[in-house]
Amino acid sequence: MSRADELMYHAGLTAQGCWDEMDQYDREAIEKFARLIVIDIDQIVEKYSRANAESDSWVHMIEMLRQEIRQQFDIAV
Repeated sequence: MSRADELMYHAGLTAQGCWDEMDQYDREAIEKFARLIVIDIDQIVEKYSRANAESDSWVHMIEMLRQEIRQQFDIAV
């Protein structure tokens, strides 16, 4: 189960009937909304990475965070 699936479960979207009663357009819109939020978070992290580029350890740490966020939510950026 992906992290996105877990979060949808906790939000009640996967409750019996809820997700199944939505049409494909609604399901895709919710999934796209979640991906866009994660992409925005990734861009914010990248901005701070560039601002602190003088520190190699900081840049490495930020890049590791970005990779984990993308992997956790199965987002290719």
